[in-house]
Amino acid sequence: MSTRTRTALGLAAALVAGGAFYASQATATPAVTTLTSAAGASAASTSLDPALAAKLVALVDEERMAHDLYQLFSDRYDGARPFSMIVRSETQHTAAVRNLLATYGIADPTTTLPAGTYATPAIQAVYDQWKAAGRVSVEAAEQVGVDLETRDIADLTAALVGVTQTDIQRVLGSLAAASEHHLRAFTAAVANTSTTGMPADGSCMDSGSGPGMGMGFGMGDGAGMGSGYRGGR
Repeated sequence: MSTRTRTALGLAAALVAGGAFYASQATATPAVTTLTSAAGASAASTSLDPALAAKLVALVDEERMAHDLYQLFSDRYDGARPFSMIVRSETQHTAAVRNLLATYGIADPTTTLPAGTYATPAIQAVYDQWKAAGRVSVEAAEQVGVDLETRDIADLTAALVGVTQTDIQRVLGSLAAASEHHLRAFTAAVANTSTTGMPADGSCMDSGSGPGMGMGFGMGDGAGMGSGYRGGR
């Protein structure tokens, strides 16, 4: 056999072997790689950046904390507004972020936690602090509302930096807009609280029982974010 013939046969064998290798790669079941965030979130590596996944988990805890504190203060101060009017809104906000976790396959470590208990240590610490502060008086509780909504807006704004997914942009943007309304309600309450705990100008947050005011989105049952104002009672 000539040298040229041996070379040709060698190349053919190599091509056959290579073709078999690439064919096996194309038909093999790909391994699923998971990335675990600092907050305990787990997501497919192709779905969402782990840092963003961790932020979303922390935001679930933050919205839960707002709900729990406002419910606590509403109960303690005989349904004082704006607490009693914002509780349901915070329930919807929590559900909205949880929907994002479900969409991107991120484990939610908060689902089995009772009110007042959080998976994010920083949220747990600030909840304990604000719970103690707000139990002093209704005025102190209203100031907690101001501080909480200010923090929430800052955290939502920071979480949006670099986000390219339109659904996440829409949800977090709507939550930030709703928190702006909440902040105005609490700021008015702190400035001039009536004997019922309601801002003296009569303004309060909508309870969220009807459609949103244009900035909301569906929550599965057709309810909006409930972020709009309504006047009086």
